[in-house]
Amino acid sequence: MVALIVYGLTGKLALDPILVAFVTKNAPKSSLSTTLSAYNFIGMSGAILAPYITGWIADTTGSMKVGFYLASVLLTIGMIIFVLVAKDNDQIEEAK
Repeated sequence: MVALIVYGLTGKLALDPILVAFVTKNAPKSSLSTTLSAYNFIGMSGAILAPYITGWIADTTGSMKVGFYLASVLLTIGMIIFVLVAKDNDQIEEAK
C-alpha cells in the first residue's frame, strides 16, 4: 500500500510538469527546443519499453508485482537524482 501511494505521488502525471519547468529553466536558450525534444524522447522511450519489460518480468517470475516494484524503485531513484541536481543548481546560482 505504501509503494502504491509513493508511486502515485511521484508518477509521471505528478512529476512531469515539474521536470518540464526544470529542464526549461536550466536548458541553454539557444537549444531549448532540442533539449525539450530529447527530454520527451527519453520519457516516451520509457513508456514504450515499460510494457515489454514488465511483460517479460511477469513471464519470467510469474508475478506482475515485480514490475510494479521495479517501477517504484526507478521512480524513487529518478526523484533522488532530480533533487540532488536541483540542489546543485541552486548552490551554483547562489554563488553567482
